[in-house]
Amino acid sequence: MKTITYHNSTDLQGEQLNLLIESAKKQNEEVLDIAKSLKVFTASSIHEYMLLKNSIKPPLTSVRRALNTLEKVHKVIKTGQKRKGIYSREENIYTLVN
Repeated sequence: MKTITYHNSTDLQGEQLNLLIESAKKQNEEVLDIAKSLKVFTASSIHEYMLLKNSIKPPLTSVRRALNTLEKVHKVIKTGQKRKGIYSREENIYTLVN
């Protein structure tokens, strides 16, 4: 089963679509690198780290998409616990897959 890294909700095609797919893959790699340094994390904690430390400043929804993708390819897993995120709503806590 092929894992989708970019959700083409606007029916893009050609080079523009390919660029966005590559951008999503880079975000996945960036999120995974940060996850490796944090060990236990949420989408908000990774997003905050990116805003403070990196030149890449994606929207929080892109970080959530990346975590979803990384979970599907068995790189991260939900711990079953939740904590309040930056919008005072509970969000999943993740950790790396061993």
